[in-house]
Amino acid sequence: MSLIYVSSPYQDLIDQRAAVFEAIKRLEHEPLGMESYSAEETRPIDKCLADVRRCQAYVGLVAWRYGSKPPGLTKSFTHLEYEEAGRLGIQRFMFLASDSWPATHRDKQRDAVVGFRQSLRDAHVCKEFSSLDELKYEVATALRTLGVSVRIPPLLPYKCDRREHYDDLTAGLNPAPPSPPLISNGLPIVWVAHGSDQQAVGKFAECIRDEASSLLSAPQEQAVPWRELPWPCEQSIPAFKASFLRRLCKALDLAATDAPEKIAARIDELGAPLVVHSRVLTDEWLTESPAMLAAACMLWSTLPLRLPSWAPVLFLTIEYREETRRLRRYFVDRRNRAIRESLVCSLEEALPRDRWILIRELDDVKRLHVEEWTDSQVVRTLVRDDDLTDAIAELFGSSIAMPMRPLARELMALLKARTGTALR
Repeated sequence: MSLIYVSSPYQDLIDQRAAVFEAIKRLEHEPLGMESYSAEETRPIDKCLADVRRCQAYVGLVAWRYGSKPPGLTKSFTHLEYEEAGRLGIQRFMFLASDSWPATHRDKQRDAVVGFRQSLRDAHVCKEFSSLDELKYEVATALRTLGVSVRIPPLLPYKCDRREHYDDLTAGLNPAPPSPPLISNGLPIVWVAHGSDQQAVGKFAECIRDEASSLLSAPQEQAVPWRELPWPCEQSIPAFKASFLRRLCKALDLAATDAPEKIAARIDELGAPLVVHSRVLTDEWLTESPAMLAAACMLWSTLPLRLPSWAPVLFLTIEYREETRRLRRYFVDRRNRAIRESLVCSLEEALPRDRWILIRELDDVKRLHVEEWTDSQVVRTLVRDDDLTDAIAELFGSSIAMPMRPLARELMALLKARTGTALR
């Protein structure tokens, strides 16, 4: 039996919700929704999202009203519940009222509901309904597949640790006021994460991207604009600056010949701090790279960004190449060591101390942290409270830590096995 959350605007879908509850119970599952709520001190939106997190599936009903919004927020209860289920990887089944829906039950201003409905059609195979019987049939048919296709968030295994590295980042941001850092003499903020390929540095950057809005205190519900910018390999400073600017323009969907005023206007239009991410491999970090980093930072001072404005973030992830051939290993290890030792000096030459954050080197993941991760809400929801302790003990054996890349691969295989998706 699964616990299934039923989500919808309420007033115009009372009968439809009752029909869905009935269909769920006939399949011997348990429905959960606002009908079961009693008086309590919890904020309604907190109660709703907490219940979404308890469930193994989500049924969403959307007609032609967008629904009420929690105080201070711009999205409806239904929209926020839908997004929370998606964030946790909970199966979502979406049902849309047909165009024959009564005009008396439609929003006068339909932009919000039309946009929401279209986003649902873009993301799912949605089923339409025009009667209660049709809705009950479609819900029953969909829920018979429950558990066959559980979606595991692809980054979930990579979030089993890295708490110390997140702490480095948040500690560096905390001295700033509780708002996005402001422009300081046109300079960006630079974040640097580094580690070997076995530590999945690129996946760490993707996890940071997931958390960027909260890290940078972006406007509520505003996604932080994130742009990938290949690190230029030109060996002279002028050529590097020209290449960096061209790639920045491309990332912003601008022409390389556009004036600084147009580039600045595009950044200002984003409405949230811009994060520019560059992945740098060992062989791409040249002797001149400290000077090139300084040049990339100074380039921002040529852009007439509106003040006050959010400081852009240049996020560098440096991946140390590992060499298996004995004759080459000495030289590669020596180069990696030189880069590690030069990072602080490189940043100090490029920026004032309050404009950069060097995250400690990504290292092996501790078994204790993985065991705590298995007890997190999102993992327990996926495996339906199955105990993973023995599986983690077998995975680590006598080791107390493992590199992230092979560990994440094994954790994903474990999650698939426990959710019935291993062979899909």
